[in-house]
Amino acid sequence: MDASTYPFFRRDMSWLAFNERVLMEAADRTLPVYDRIKFLSIFSSNLEEFYTVRVAYHQAVLQKRRDRNDAEEDADADVHILQAIRETVMRQDDHYYRIFYDQILPTLEEHGIRLRTHAPSHPDHRAYLRRFFHEEVFPLLYPMLLLPGKVRTFIRSGRVYLAVRLHEIGAAENEYSYALLNVPTDGLPRFVDMPRLQTDTFHYYSFLEDIIKEHLDVVFPGYEVLDSYSIKVSRDADLLLDVQRTEDLPGEIRKKVKTRKLGAPTRFMYDGRMPEDVLHYICSSCDIDPEEAIRSGNYVNLQDLAHLPNPFAPRLETVTPEPLLSRQLEQAPSLMEGIRQRDYLIHVPYHTYDYVVRLLLEAAFSPDVSEIRLTQYRVAENSSIISALEAAAQSGKKVSVFVELKARFDEENNLRLSERMRRSGIRIVYSMPGLKVHAKTALILHHPRAGERPQGIALLSTGNFNETTARIYSDTTLMTANTDIVHDVYRLFRILDGDPEPARFTRLLVARYNMSEAITHLIDREIEHVKQGRRGYMLLKMNGLQDKNVITQLYKASEAGVEIDLIVRGICCLVPDMPQSRNIRVTRLVDMYLEHSRIWCFHNAGDEEVFISSADWMKRNLYNRIETACPVLDPVLRREIIDILEIQLSDNIKACRIDSSLNNIYKHNSSAVPVRAQTAIYRYLKEKEEAISL
Repeated sequence: MDASTYPFFRRDMSWLAFNERVLMEAADRTLPVYDRIKFLSIFSSNLEEFYTVRVAYHQAVLQKRRDRNDAEEDADADVHILQAIRETVMRQDDHYYRIFYDQILPTLEEHGIRLRTHAPSHPDHRAYLRRFFHEEVFPLLYPMLLLPGKVRTFIRSGRVYLAVRLHEIGAAENEYSYALLNVPTDGLPRFVDMPRLQTDTFHYYSFLEDIIKEHLDVVFPGYEVLDSYSIKVSRDADLLLDVQRTEDLPGEIRKKVKTRKLGAPTRFMYDGRMPEDVLHYICSSCDIDPEEAIRSGNYVNLQDLAHLPNPFAPRLETVTPEPLLSRQLEQAPSLMEGIRQRDYLIHVPYHTYDYVVRLLLEAAFSPDVSEIRLTQYRVAENSSIISALEAAAQSGKKVSVFVELKARFDEENNLRLSERMRRSGIRIVYSMPGLKVHAKTALILHHPRAGERPQGIALLSTGNFNETTARIYSDTTLMTANTDIVHDVYRLFRILDGDPEPARFTRLLVARYNMSEAITHLIDREIEHVKQGRRGYMLLKMNGLQDKNVITQLYKASEAGVEIDLIVRGICCLVPDMPQSRNIRVTRLVDMYLEHSRIWCFHNAGDEEVFISSADWMKRNLYNRIETACPVLDPVLRREIIDILEIQLSDNIKACRIDSSLNNIYKHNSSAVPVRAQTAIYRYLKEKEEAISL
């Protein structure tokens, strides 16, 4: 059987199922209320990006505004997928607002917090909000009367507006005017803290748009304000760079980023109370296709819920444990010396990420180090890593940083910080034509005599070199002085520098060079073990599984009798619970940390092979990006990784299995010992560290 004869989930529907899993966390009454609020915010933020990228792609293809991206997409841009997306999103949206109104608001009330959704009744609050409106809000408002056919009105992407229906005083009874009014959340908080009352002990907060609604008569003198409704537009955010022909990529990106806010509308969210005649008037005035309109709740853009103040912090939210120290690294004379003696794994956020920063700082001032190289995909603001690299350049080291400018939504930040690095003496290499470099690698070198292989320390990670995300993303970083791996990473950096020589790697798997072939070989080897009467088993963790070729290989392995456990956080186009997938189990884990690591474990008849990787098994990762997968050679560290993944498989609190209808079904087991994987992993790593004598 080839790929065309096997079933596959459509990637966008699978992604929506993942986002529904996020919504399940918001509905989990066992969680602290501010954790649940955080998941409501994440759900909204995820969906906004989905509309500005994926839905935008489908609409642009259908409207002939762009060609189908066959290098990345399957041929699935059609009206049917857009209709399926719309129906699913509207169903999820209804669930979202039921959670918000029926669960979150009452729970906040139980804890002494009132996020009001109606006009204040107490005179002190009314007086306070009147002053706040006149002094803080009114100067930032820009009302726009709508005149379809005469004036084109533009609604900025991702912003909250009020659509206002008005009746001019003195006009005919059925003659209406309409206006738009910005909600200035770029200059003011979305949630306004109101004074405590002497009559009770509650903390009060008001939505900024509600304050505006209550004072619309001030904004529109000469009109009777009949009603107002919250709206929001999402727009196409794809830059559509012609990177093959662009000589000045930084300049081209700067120009394109400025046009991102002007993209075609992809979604128009509106207050479900809005009458049809008002909806059509707004759409015609603002050049919006009514097909893009999605009925929503009274409040839109609720990703802002992440900024709802918690007056009782750290109560009402989960306090994550202190990151662990590595006792062996702490005992070493220096980090570099410790790594020269043996390999180390850092599992963030369970371990402190300070070791990566400390290692780069140590290299910056070591007389043995001649050169530091590093890839950057998403650069943290106020990055200690950049500061360490700047210190290295200023101390005379040769420092090179490959910056991927095409990292979506981080283009401007990466440009700004790369210019800062350049000014400090760091050599910057920008992107590659037609490719994204998604590998997360660093290299600290001291060059031996001429003709000898480079020596030093290599870092290979499943996540970006970003200390901000390292506090909330679950990732794994290998630090090694293995000469084969160091040489392979050195060879990779030469490729990124434009070296035309053929790439040959001893240990690393590198996408576009040897990765896809190696994956095929590793899967086929498990099939061969089964044919020879031995056990065939794979335990694979990733963020996305979409490439039909590799999914077909997994189906064939399952049919041959290979047992396969998949831990896939996001998109999973493999269909479980079918005859061809009877030996495949798919687990999705969503909890307080974002599961981000990519790890591949192959049983290999007991001689296990484990790889940590930057690559998901998506078509774009395997064929159209530079990615790495690195073997974990130390048997103790291999066992540690397998133990961690097995803890995740045993989770019966936060883990779900995915069924053949894309449902997320909790793996609850009332008869088993409760296992919450992220808590258990921290305990496992802490006990390992405590077992090491100082």
